[in-house]
Amino acid sequence: MKRILILCCSAFLLFACSKKSVTVSNSAVTAITVDARYDNPDNAYHALLAPVKASVDSQMNIVIGHAERNMTGHRPESLLSNWESDAILEIGSEMLGRPADVAIMNMGGIRRDMPAGDITVGRIYELMPFENKVVFIELSGADLDSLCQNFAVAGGQGVAGMSFAISHARATDIRVQGNPIDHERTYTIVTSDYLAGGNDQMEPLQKGVLTKTDNTLRDLFMQKVMRETAAGRNVDAQLDGRIVYYDAASEMRAD
Repeated sequence: MKRILILCCSAFLLFACSKKSVTVSNSAVTAITVDARYDNPDNAYHALLAPVKASVDSQMNIVIGHAERNMTGHRPESLLSNWESDAILEIGSEMLGRPADVAIMNMGGIRRDMPAGDITVGRIYELMPFENKVVFIELSGADLDSLCQNFAVAGGQGVAGMSFAISHARATDIRVQGNPIDHERTYTIVTSDYLAGGNDQMEPLQKGVLTKTDNTLRDLFMQKVMRETAAGRNVDAQLDGRIVYYDAASEMRAD
């Protein structure tokens, strides 16, 4: 009896572990018409959300500054990418307790324009909807050069504290804080934890020494806007040739 039981258990386990093939013998598709029936609001649902929406709106609609002009993001450089990069370089350096060399943002992270007029808390959330944290990276000049080559292939990214020209998808005349890049030197980069992970073709950043913070990029943007407001200034930026194509660079960088 015991031997029969063992044989039965063995047969069950063998069957259970064997591969099974499943064949679909029949299928059916039903079309569901989406019409005006679904336009009627669920009053109970809206009533439940109304106080939550009112509370959120009261915070998101707070005006914290004023944009001088419409700022958009585009390659090779733009008003909005310059403003974002300048903001994190300035405030990031203060967080670090010493000047950082370069700030880096990605064009793909810009999810909307900054229109002229009032800047609300909600506008900053729309501008930076992600919870990306500010990080500092100690990166060699050689790796920073490699990063610039990736930027050139992409046609440009958001940068501050550095400049270069793009010629035939190559970065040339790379300068950090106005000086030619030194491959033997270590530079301090301010950027996001997302980009520090090598995302958006920024793999060279992974070769540096990383220091994390608990501050989000959104925190820095918010702080920058309120700082400008407190100083009686509107939020604004300039195109200064930090990333240009070679033909323009030959005249702008004749030194």
